[in-house]
Amino acid sequence: MIDQWLPIIGMPGYTIYSLYVRMAGIDDERCWPGYTMITTHLGIARATVSRYNKLLRWCRLIHIEEGDRHNTNNYYILDVPTVDVDTLHHIRQKTETELSQGDPFRGTVLRRLDRWEPIQVLWDRPQRSVDVIRPGQMALPGCDAQECDSLVEHPGSLVEHPGSLVEHPGSLVEHPVPPENCNNPNKQSKSTEQKNNPQQQGRAGCADNAVVALLSSYGVVISSCPELAQCDYVMARAWCLYTDTQILSRPEGFIVSRLRAKRAPPHEFVVLADIGEEEWAWLEKHAKARAYGTNWPPGCPVSEYAAELWYDLIYQAKERK
Repeated sequence: MIDQWLPIIGMPGYTIYSLYVRMAGIDDERCWPGYTMITTHLGIARATVSRYNKLLRWCRLIHIEEGDRHNTNNYYILDVPTVDVDTLHHIRQKTETELSQGDPFRGTVLRRLDRWEPIQVLWDRPQRSVDVIRPGQMALPGCDAQECDSLVEHPGSLVEHPGSLVEHPGSLVEHPVPPENCNNPNKQSKSTEQKNNPQQQGRAGCADNAVVALLSSYGVVISSCPELAQCDYVMARAWCLYTDTQILSRPEGFIVSRLRAKRAPPHEFVVLADIGEEEWAWLEKHAKARAYGTNWPPGCPVSEYAAELWYDLIYQAKERK
């Protein structure tokens, strides 16, 4: 499952599948948890469970016997198949025919299929060079908060706790050169050009200003990582919203590491990041009405799927805190 299927079904699908495996009986590999139990235990919205149930079924990982108003679904765990060309084609065909063009989950699944690789491919790739962390810099990909705090740079050397990295005289391992600059060593990156050209820096677009304001509000020091000002706003906001639902000692370092690695945020938080300020304010205004009932009041400005995600992931997380 981890070697081949995790890149396709994602962490939500893997989590839901694992729950079914955990609950399945030994005799018939069957379980029948209700939606209330699934959503409460996993902290995943009902709409998300329904979507990933479809995906797991298209992947032929489970078989579902639909229940009715009196009985829950029966979930049968199937033998794990091998991912091959025919399997990928089958999942793509189901995704394109059964999900509408405007459905964000459709795009998520198709992107996963386009980028699919088994984990063995990653094992065979050469290891990336070491990231050097300078004083005052946020956490980098592959470094947790404790590792970052342990690195101290001295003139001409880099000293860490025993058993860690030591810089050789006259050398310092920096970040890998971006692919677009590999063939032209004299070419400067966009962030470097703006830093060396105050007029150009002053003409930064509105999207850049929005990203800077967003990241600064989460404690990210933009001067330490100016390249993040050029990242996609929705991607940045999605990771910021994700940290609101987690217990992290250094959320700003987590955000920086994910954005620098260009990791895709969880699908649910990408949907939430697309909600505008007015729509967000409407949801906050009517959240208590939704908590006392089962539906949102009339006039909800976003889709039911997005509204339920907001209620499950944002409002309830805030209430728990």
